[in-house]
Amino acid sequence: MIYNELEAQVLGAIHERLVDLPLYLEWGLKTEHFLTPEYKEIFQKMLDVLDEKGKVDVGDFTKTDEEWDLAFKLMDNCKLINLQKPISDLIESYNEYWIKSEIGKILENEYYTLENKVERILQKTNELDVQKKEKNKVFDMKDLSNIWYQDFEDEKSIVKTPFEDVNRYFTFEPGSLVTVGARPAMGKTAFALNLALQTSKNHNVLYVNLETSNVQIMQRFLSIKTGIELNKIKNKKLNDDELTRINFAVGDFQKSSFKSMSCEDNYDFNFIVRKIKKEHEREKLNVVIIDYLTLMTASGFQSKNYEVEYMANRLKLLATELNCCIVILAQLNRAVETRGTDKRPLLADLRDSGGIEQASNVVAFLHREDYYRKNTEENKNDFSFLEFIIRKNRSGELGTVTLGYNKKIQRIGGLKRD
Repeated sequence: MIYNELEAQVLGAIHERLVDLPLYLEWGLKTEHFLTPEYKEIFQKMLDVLDEKGKVDVGDFTKTDEEWDLAFKLMDNCKLINLQKPISDLIESYNEYWIKSEIGKILENEYYTLENKVERILQKTNELDVQKKEKNKVFDMKDLSNIWYQDFEDEKSIVKTPFEDVNRYFTFEPGSLVTVGARPAMGKTAFALNLALQTSKNHNVLYVNLETSNVQIMQRFLSIKTGIELNKIKNKKLNDDELTRINFAVGDFQKSSFKSMSCEDNYDFNFIVRKIKKEHEREKLNVVIIDYLTLMTASGFQSKNYEVEYMANRLKLLATELNCCIVILAQLNRAVETRGTDKRPLLADLRDSGGIEQASNVVAFLHREDYYRKNTEENKNDFSFLEFIIRKNRSGELGTVTLGYNKKIQRIGGLKRD
């Protein structure tokens, strides 16, 4: 079996430290970078197991096949301590192989004129330049001007929220992390689903669902869309007219760009990040909504504060990497309940970590006055005023937008102006 020594060294070291596989993927390592078929097969299986289980164990790779056995023997003799440079070298080696291969195909094509060949070779070398990470590049004013003009001419790059008054403060900018916090039962999930339902009419939205079943999500969507009370849909007490409205709504939903990723049985953070990346590879995502942050877990941290800070920072990097907006829902601590008459949340009320605030481009809170009036007529009312309080906005002003919230049908919308 012909094998590449650098591939063997990298794969052997990964095999020894499988727990760090998500980190190596963040460095840009992909299956295609392994040219040796046996190594490509082994690495792909590692990714498949990671996607399925959220982690990888050595026991997942015991195989009696002779080629696999030989591959592991080669890896056992090629172990590294520090992997960052070898992985970078492997990617660069693959890029060199790729460009040489592409140029070879172009030169061998007898149907291309010399001018065609030169043009296509330049096109391929430009493609390779674009693939390289821009974070190490220095941009002059000409570069920045061109980037701005390209973005300005691309209307689809503007992803607005469904609420006109909120858009006066911010939109779902690519690369941004937006945190929406609230106390339990304030309306976080209803708010997130209204965001997802309206935004997915024109943009690709992935809803990462950690506590609500797909059936419950669909029930809420149908209630929002049709105006039929949520409890009637849950209890399946629908008349013919209501069933007709639901059928029309389902037809509309099938045209939308909404996807739900259910993670009720696996809260592992690295597993969820990998699933988001895989979905993005299938089709570019514009907005990812995670409901909610502190339900996810990341191993290796002695305190929840450090764990949450790590996850928030990683999600900010992920938003930049995928060039999409990530919206995370977050719980608030109990301190807000002990305040006097004004219980509107503050940044300090974010549960488990100040790191969420630091990582986020926007931090906003949901607040309802009737939430704290448990036994009053106001609390029993179907309609409620929902305040969207923007406490941090890296690119704009702070302020409060008052929305209307119909609790029976889960619908949230902007209030009409006089």
